[in-house]
This record gives sequence, structure tokens and C-alpha cells, in this order.
Amino acid sequence: MTLNVDLSYGTVFVHFAGTRCSVRKIPDFVRAYDSFTKSVSHTPYTVYAPTRNSQFILGLDGADNALILCCVEFSCLFLQKLRGIVFSPLTRTAGEIRVSGKLINYEKVGSGDHVVLCLPGALGTIKSDFGPQLKSLPGEQLQLVAWDPPGYGKSRPPNRDFNFDSLHVDATLAATMMKNLGYKKYSLLGWSDGGITAMLLAAGFPQHVHKMVIFGANAYITKEETEICKDLRDVDNWSPKMRAPLEAIYGRDYFKKAWETWVDTYVGIYYDRGGDICKKDLANIVCPTLIVHGVQDPVVPIEHPYYLHENIKGSELILMEKGKHNLHLRHSEEFNALVLKFLTNEKATV
Repeated sequence: MTLNVDLSYGTVFVHFAGTRCSVRKIPDFVRAYDSFTKSVSHTPYTVYAPTRNSQFILGLDGADNALILCCVEFSCLFLQKLRGIVFSPLTRTAGEIRVSGKLINYEKVGSGDHVVLCLPGALGTIKSDFGPQLKSLPGEQLQLVAWDPPGYGKSRPPNRDFNFDSLHVDATLAATMMKNLGYKKYSLLGWSDGGITAMLLAAGFPQHVHKMVIFGANAYITKEETEICKDLRDVDNWSPKMRAPLEAIYGRDYFKKAWETWVDTYVGIYYDRGGDICKKDLANIVCPTLIVHGVQDPVVPIEHPYYLHENIKGSELILMEKGKHNLHLRHSEEFNALVLKFLTNEKATV
């Protein structure tokens, strides 16, 4: 039995008889499970309670010994103690690396042989854009590598240089970063602008890309989208809930200025380049590709996933009926299941 623990994200992965079960941390075990008070209240164990899909309630003590407190299948009866089991912390590394003169913040989670590079969206960062994925996807099969793109998050200073070729530059820098980190082959997981970066990387460096998952992405900009962007330009009109995560990262004044510059650059692509972001690059994508899109996405119209599907050879398209632009955050369990199936060679279906 192998117990992989990532306490920073509050998740434990249990590998038992070849099956991975996920359990979540419960801060106050006694209140949640009164029937176990006599059994565990005087033990030094940190206790974890099961999600609906798990089979065990677990405890972990300070000496890295594990206790199976009960088995859900048997009406939560006390099952057995196991001491001296293999305790394997879920490998997690945060660091900085200089790439083409830019200092890039990155994070690695998991130790699987299949490496996946996570690419955030506009002004996005590792944790703001991929928290649920870093929490649940890494394990025995997958290792996730995520970055703060140049000029975003902790990959500052300098601040972001917004121009029509920013995402092309990101694609080259991301490929160089992965090479410098020692990865020769990896898959891509890209959201929104990060999805565009993923497509450019897959097209420009096909020898390094195993598979690709993109969501909320587009290869061109329409007149309709320029109007959507103009409506979103003034962050003072956003709800506090929408602003808060990015203001916490950048501060109110810089976030406002950076977002306005991003909008102006994005709209400028429509007027200066006919809206073409990476249409010509799609024919050069040869890796297996999964396109996921929210039917209710208010930012990227529904025509875009169909266009990508038609122009990326052999791609799969899955539409999430209740999904919006942030479908991987709002519906992370369903989304993560799709990604895991696709990356581990099972057909991704809903």
C-alpha cells in the first residue's frame, strides 16, 4: 500500500490494490464523526474523511505511520492499523529559472512519467488558474509543471510587455523552459490565452509535444469579441468577487492598468491583423488534441471550438453544457476526469 500526501492542497491520494481513492482533509474529525470519538480522539493522528468515491477513512501521525480508521464499505467499522507502510509525499517543487534573460516562476507537482505543462490565461498565474488541477491530477501517472507567464504573477519584474506577438514569445519561452528543466516530451494543458500559447507551442515544437488539451481558446478574433472586450475593459464595473483574486496578486492600480492594456492589444489584433492570432499554425499541429468548451462561455463564442476542431487534424471536441469560460474551476471534477482519461489513453467522453 502506498500513501501519497500533499498537505498543502489538503488532499491525500491512496493507492490500494491498484485503485486510487481521493480523500479530503476534515479539520475537526470528532464533530464530523461522533461515532469514532472513543476510537481516535486520544490518538495523535491527523484524520481524513472520505469523499463520495473513496473507500477508507485515514489517519496520519507525526512519525509518518498511517492508520486505516475504518472502511466505508463495512458501515464504518474499525478495520485495522497499518504501521511501517510506504509513505511517499506527493513531490512538489517551486522555483525560478532564467529563460532568455527572463526570470520565470514555476512549480512542479507529482512524480508521474507523463509530464503536463499548464499554461494560464490572461494575467493568470499558477494558483489562480490551475488550483484544482494541481490538487487532483498529479499522482502515479501524471506530473504537472505550471508557470507564471513572463510579466505575470511571480514572473516579475519586469512587467508584461503586451504586444501582438506576446503569445508567440510565450510559446518559445515555455518550450525553452521545459528543455532547460530537462523535459524532452510533455503534454500541454492551456486555458484561454494559455490555450493559444499551447497551440503555438504544439505547432512550432511538435517533436516535444505528446498530447494537448485546450479550453476557452480561439485562433482568431471576431468583431463581436472586440465589443465583448470593450465592455469588460473597465474593471471597476466588475463584481468584487471577480476582481479580488487578481487584485490580490497585482494590486488594484497595476491590475487595472495591465488589464486595460491587454484589452487594447487584443482588440488591436482585430484591426491590425484581421483578427488572425494563429489560424495558419493549426495545420502544423500533429499531436492528439482534446478541445473542451463551455456552451455558456460569454467570452469566447461557440464558433471557436468548432473551428479548432475542423482545423486541427484528428482532434476531439467535447462541449460542457453548463460550462462557462472558467469551466475547469467551476466544474473541476468533471473537467479533471476528462483530462485524465484523455492523457492516459482512454477516450474522453461525457
